[in-house]
Amino acid sequence: MVQVTNNSPSAGYIAWKDCNISYKGTVYPIPDGNTNLTYVYWKFSDPDGFYGSNAYPTLAADDLLVFLNKNGIHLKVPNTSVLDGSLIVPESIYADALAANIITTEHLMAGAVTTNKLSAGAVTANTIAADAIGATAIAADAILSEHIQANQIIAEHLAVNSVTARVIAADAIGAEAIAANAVLAEHIKAGTITTNHISSSGIDVSKVINAATSTQISQINTRITDQDGVISQKATQTSVNLLTNRMTTAEGKITTQAGQIDLKVDRDGVIAAINLQPGTITIDARLVNIADTTNLVDNSTFEDDVVGSKPKGWDGGLTVSQATWGSNTGSNNAMQIDASNIRNTDIVQEKFIEVAAGDQLYLEMDYRNLNLLGSGGMYIGTKNYDAKKQHIGWGAVTAITTKTTSFKKQSGTYTIPANVRYVQIRVTFSNNGETTNKLYVDNLIVRRKNNADLIVEGAITANHLAANSITAANGALANASITRAKLQDAIIGTAQIEDGTITNAKIGNLAVDNAKISGLSANKLNAGYINGIDVYGAKFRSSDGMTNLEIVGGNVRLTQSGGSYVNMNPDGVYGYNSSGSERFRMDKGLITSAALGTSNSNVYLAPDSANEVRVVDLSSIPSDGIAENYSYRPIRVQGVRFAPNGNGYLGTEGEIRITSSGFQQPDGSYVYRALRAGNIYGTSFISTTTNAYIGADNEVRFVNKGFIDGDVSTPTYRPLRCGDISSGHIASHSGNMYVGSDDEVRIVSRGGYNGGNITWRNLRANLVYANAVDIQNGTHLYLRPTSGGEAKVTATGTTGDFRPIRARTFTTDTSMRENKKDIEVFSEDSLDIFRNAQIYTYRRLNDDPFAFKQLGMMIDETPRILHGEAGDSFDLYALTAYMGKGIKDIITITDKHSDDINWLKIENQYLKQKVKQLEDRLGAA
Repeated sequence: MVQVTNNSPSAGYIAWKDCNISYKGTVYPIPDGNTNLTYVYWKFSDPDGFYGSNAYPTLAADDLLVFLNKNGIHLKVPNTSVLDGSLIVPESIYADALAANIITTEHLMAGAVTTNKLSAGAVTANTIAADAIGATAIAADAILSEHIQANQIIAEHLAVNSVTARVIAADAIGAEAIAANAVLAEHIKAGTITTNHISSSGIDVSKVINAATSTQISQINTRITDQDGVISQKATQTSVNLLTNRMTTAEGKITTQAGQIDLKVDRDGVIAAINLQPGTITIDARLVNIADTTNLVDNSTFEDDVVGSKPKGWDGGLTVSQATWGSNTGSNNAMQIDASNIRNTDIVQEKFIEVAAGDQLYLEMDYRNLNLLGSGGMYIGTKNYDAKKQHIGWGAVTAITTKTTSFKKQSGTYTIPANVRYVQIRVTFSNNGETTNKLYVDNLIVRRKNNADLIVEGAITANHLAANSITAANGALANASITRAKLQDAIIGTAQIEDGTITNAKIGNLAVDNAKISGLSANKLNAGYINGIDVYGAKFRSSDGMTNLEIVGGNVRLTQSGGSYVNMNPDGVYGYNSSGSERFRMDKGLITSAALGTSNSNVYLAPDSANEVRVVDLSSIPSDGIAENYSYRPIRVQGVRFAPNGNGYLGTEGEIRITSSGFQQPDGSYVYRALRAGNIYGTSFISTTTNAYIGADNEVRFVNKGFIDGDVSTPTYRPLRCGDISSGHIASHSGNMYVGSDDEVRIVSRGGYNGGNITWRNLRANLVYANAVDIQNGTHLYLRPTSGGEAKVTATGTTGDFRPIRARTFTTDTSMRENKKDIEVFSEDSLDIFRNAQIYTYRRLNDDPFAFKQLGMMIDETPRILHGEAGDSFDLYALTAYMGKGIKDIITITDKHSDDINWLKIENQYLKQKVKQLEDRLGAA
C-alpha cells in the first residue's frame, strides 16, 4: 500500500514509498521519492517513475495525475471527488488554473487592474488590438531597434519631424531610402561636394555651361556649389547625425480606450482577457513589449529536471549538472546531447507552436562541447509541420561547426516559409563522425518578432525612438521615405557625401558653369578623342612620371624609372635590365619567357609534318637539328591527350618507366609510381619489389581474353594456379560455393599446416548446417548469445518452432552463495498461488492437430517471479524453487496439524480417563 507523508523530507515537500501503478494488466513499481513541485503525474509512455511540474501538465489519454502538493500537504488526485464551490478553500485556486477568457469585464471591479498588476513584458503583440497604441501611450526611448521588424515602420507611422540625427544609426540611410529629387541645393552645405564625391565619367559635356573656358578647365577647383534640384544623392550616417531639433516629444503613458487592448496579466493578477474602459488604467512603458518577449520554449533552463533523467517536455537528451564545471552558465543544470557517427541527433520539444508563413522567430542558446573532436554542426532550429501537423521539413539558424569547451551563445532569425502552420523547437548535433564528444546546451530562447500592425499611424515620435535605433541593417526606413520636406537647408556637407557618389546622372544639364570650375586635371576629362595630325616630341610620360615612351633610332622604347626598358623593332621585342643585360627576347630564332599562355582557347606548338616538338636544354640552342645532338629536359603537364580516334604511342629504345617526379634518385635507384588504365596488354607482369599487388574496389576476375567490364556477353572464368591463396574474402561467382577436400576443411592461421604446429582460427557465419558439432580442444562447448539473448532450439529453417533438447542433466550456471548478491529469504505464501492456478493440457498453435498434448501452467495465473526474463515463459529453476517453497509451506501446515493431533490425542486420553472414572462411579452406585 502506498504511503505518502507531508512536509517530508522538509517543509513544502511530499514523499511517497511502496507505490505501484496497475494499468492494463501490468503492474509498474514506482521508485520511492519526494518533490516540492505542485503536480506529480505518471506517463504511460515512460512508466517507470513519476514526473513533477509546477505547471498543470498536458496529459495523454493513458496518463494519470497522481498527487497534488499544496505547500507540503498532499492530495491523492485519483481519490478526490467533484467539489461544490462553497467547499473550495479560499485562495486555493491559482491563476494558471483558470481557463483563458474565463474572467471577463463584468467579473472585475472598476479600477481593479492597475499598473502594478502587470508584470514586465506582460503586454505582448497578441494582447494589443490594431491601432491601439497612440503617441501618448509610448514612453520616451521605449522603442529599441530590436523591437522593429524590417520595413514595418512606414511614412504614415512617423509624426512630422520625428526622425532626427539622434535616432538614426551610422550608415542607416541608403540611396534607396531617399525619394527622387528629395535633396535640393539648400540641403547641401557650401563646399560640400569635392572631386572624391564625383564618380569616374560623372560629369559629361551636357553638365558644363558653354561659358567654361579652357583656362578654367585646366584650373578647376575641387569644390562645386550645386544648384537647387541639380544633385540627387545618397545620404550617409554623418548627414543624418546633423539633423537636430526636428522631433517632438511624447508622454510615456498608455491611456487605453474601451475595447482597444485585449491583454494578459501575469500570475500575480488573473490570466484572462480584459476589456478596459477609458481612463481606467495607465501602463508604464517598461511593461509594453511590442517585440513580444514571451519565450516559446518550455523547460528552457532544465532547472526543475532530475540530473540523469530525460528533460521534461523533450523527446530525448539527458539532464546533467554543471555546478562544478569551470565553464558554466551560472545555473545548475544543462541538457546533454551525445555525438553520433552515423546520423544527426535531433532533440525535439514535444509542444507544438502555431505559426504563419512570414512570421519571424528569434532563436538563441548557450552551448559548449565536451571536447574539440568531430565535424558535426550544432544549432537551434525548428521541426516544421503543415496544417494537419504532418512533418514537412526543418528550419534553423546557421550551423556552428567549430567546437568549444567554454559556453558561447548562438542566435539568429528564422522566417517561417510557406505552407508551415506548426513548429516544434529542436536542438541538433549533426553527424559528428565520432562518438566521444557531447553537446551541452542551456538557456534556450525562442521569441516571435512582431510586425507594425499594432502601431497607430503617426504614433511614434522622436523621443519614443532610442538613439541609433534606426539602422540600415534593421531595414526600418522604407525606400524613398526621406523626401525634401524631411531635410534641413544646407544639412548635407562634404563629410555626408561618399566618394564617387555623384555620377553623371546626378548632375543636371549645363549645371556646371564657369563659376563652378577653377581647375581641371586630365583624369577628370572625358573628351572621347583628340584630333591631331602629327605629334613631334621626345617622350610620352605616365601620370606619375615613373614611365615614359619614346622613339630612339629604329626602336620604340618603353622605359621605367628603375632603368629597365623594352625595345620593339621589326625584328622582334627585347627586354633589358637596368644594367643592360638581356631580360627576355621574342624574335624569329628564339622566344625566352617564364611562361607561354593564351587568352583564347588552345596553345599550339606547330612543327611541320616531317618534324617534332622537342623540349631541350636552353644551352643546346642553336644546333644542327639532329636529335642526338641535344640535351633533353623533362616536361610537366596535368595530362597528355593523343590525336582523336586513334592510338597513342610512347616510343623508347628501352623500358617505359613510371617513377617519382625526380626520376632516378642520387643513389641510382628509382621510386616507382602507380599506373592506372582500363586494360593492360602484355605478355607478362613482373613486380619491381618482393610482392605483386592487384587492387580492385570489388573483385579480381580471371576471364577469357578480350572480355572487359561492361560487355553484354557472359564471361568465361579461367582457373588460377598458384602455391597458396591468402585472401580476406573468397566468394562464388554464382550459386553455392564448394570447398573440396578428401578429409576435413580446416580453418587455421595464415601459416597453414606449419609442419604440424597448427594454429586454429574462428569460423563466423550466419547459419551452419552440420550433423554434429564437436569440441576442437578443451573440455566445454559454449553457445554464446548476447547478454540479453537466449540459446533457442528450433526446427530447421524456423525461429519459433521449438524442438526438444535431450541431455543427461540440466544444471544452472551457479547455486553457490558466494556467487550471488542481494540475497533475501523469500517469505511470500505460495499455497494460494498453487490453489488458484490451474494445470492444463494443451497443444501449441503451430502443432499438428494430433500432436502429443503437453502438460503445463499459464503465466497469467502465476506471479512474475516465476517467469523468464522475456516474460513469455516459465523459468524452470524458479518454478522448481517455488515448488520447494510450496512444499515447505505444506510442511509448516502439517507440522502444525501434527501438534494439533498430538493435543487432540492428549485430550482424547484425558477424556477417556474421565469417562472411565464416570463409568466406575456409575457401576459402584
